[in-house]
Amino acid sequence: TLVILAVLFAVQRFGTGRVASVFGPVTGLWFLAIGIAGLLHIRDDPSVLLAINPYYAVVYLAEAKAGAFLTVGAVFLAVTGAE
Repeated sequence: TLVILAVLFAVQRFGTGRVASVFGPVTGLWFLAIGIAGLLHIRDDPSVLLAINPYYAVVYLAEAKAGAFLTVGAVFLAVTGAE
C-alpha cells in the first residue's frame, strides 16, 4: 500500500490525466478479478445471495437501535465517498 501511494504521489506531478490513464485500467482489472472470484465461489455456498435481500437489513435496523444508527451513517459515508 505504501509503495502504491508513493508511486501515485510521485507521478501526480505529471497530471491527474496520466495517473488516471494508468490507475483506471488497473483498478478495472482488480474489480474484474474479484468479481470473477466471487462468482466462481457462489457455487460453494449459494446462501450468500441472501445478503441482497432487504428483509435482513430491515430486521437488523429494527432490532439494533444504537448499532443501526452507526451502520446507516457508515453506509451513507461509504456510498457518498465522504469517509
